[in-house]
Amino acid sequence: MRLWITIIFIVGLACSAFAAEITGRVLEADTNKPLTGANVSVQGTDWGASTNASGKFVLSNLPEGTYKVKIAYMGYETETRTVKLKDNDKNLTIALSPRAVPMGEVKVTSTRQTLKLKQVPIPVSVVEQDAIQKTMPVTSTEVLQQEPGLSLGHDGAWGTFLSIRGLSRNNIVVLIDGNRVDTADRSCRQFFHG
Repeated sequence: MRLWITIIFIVGLACSAFAAEITGRVLEADTNKPLTGANVSVQGTDWGASTNASGKFVLSNLPEGTYKVKIAYMGYETETRTVKLKDNDKNLTIALSPRAVPMGEVKVTSTRQTLKLKQVPIPVSVVEQDAIQKTMPVTSTEVLQQEPGLSLGHDGAWGTFLSIRGLSRNNIVVLIDGNRVDTADRSCRQFFHG
């Protein structure tokens, strides 16, 4: 039994004597900052690794020989290094230069349909820029007060709200260029009551 353990140990040492590793670090050429997640691979083999947060990588258990190591990272030039392993390990420092990623035409599409104001199934009121400039309002509610079916209410020094055809302010949303506009009353309620 001891003989078998000794033989396995000697064979293991002999095999590990022929195995070497390639270690290194991948940096950005302009700033020398580490590139996290760069792909490091040995061409023509299944050996590969990714760099860690420090930009370091390890390719281990490589037999003696000459290898082409390819380093690739999105948005940077791909680099290839020839490495000769013979009874020792290699440590590489690779600096990748940024490069523009060529893109084709970008097309933005939508399923939204353009409808005439008369075809919209809900009442919509559009306030033109000229009307806003003529009245010189201080708040968005003052702009909307001029529209039919809308009335402006006050509840305190700075709490203003709209009533649209009798609906309470909890059922009304005001949007400016698609962005929700909260009143001072709603902001205070969210601040004090979470």
